[in-house]
Amino acid sequence: MNHTISTDSIQVERDGPIEAVPSQFDDDRQLDFADNSSSVSAADAISLTPAPVSGASKKVPSCVDRSVFVDFRRICNTLKHEIIVAKQHLSEGLVDEFGLPAILHIEDLLEELFDCEWGQGEHLKRVVVAIESQTKNVEWTSSHVAFLEEVIGFLSTRYVIDEFVVSQCVVSIKSHGLDPFRGTVAEPETLRKYKIVESNDD
Repeated sequence: MNHTISTDSIQVERDGPIEAVPSQFDDDRQLDFADNSSSVSAADAISLTPAPVSGASKKVPSCVDRSVFVDFRRICNTLKHEIIVAKQHLSEGLVDEFGLPAILHIEDLLEELFDCEWGQGEHLKRVVVAIESQTKNVEWTSSHVAFLEEVIGFLSTRYVIDEFVVSQCVVSIKSHGLDPFRGTVAEPETLRKYKIVESNDD
């Protein structure tokens, strides 16, 4: 399943691969990690709006259905279990072939988490987009596993999923040495100036 987060000025594609805040999700959601020409970075997908000092919003999640929260916690707990399995198959800094089933299960669970309706607005979806920007179509290293272990562990302890959780996800990406700009359309453009000099040489 493909997903796209759209705003008036940017489009975040998921399957490719966080400072603009996405407003609405289109039905034709899509991200393409394989094609960098049609995707933008995790740093473009997620706003780094300063979080409250307390680190938690006092607002109640828009969805107060207990069954949805239970489903959210189930997905997070299952993700934590599969991350442990992947961690057990780290060999020389890489997840070996025996850890592949765990990786595939984690990818499926992230899809479920994206579709989960828990949290304020689209914050949970934005967290998943940020996570997948680091884990899709990449050889998993100990850094990827440590990042997942930290961010999912943090997410599973939260009741309110808000801007603070989104910004913490970006902080975690950076703290584990991963690239928050993975999947950008292009490297930052460099302006070069050239001077034409007349030569008298024949």
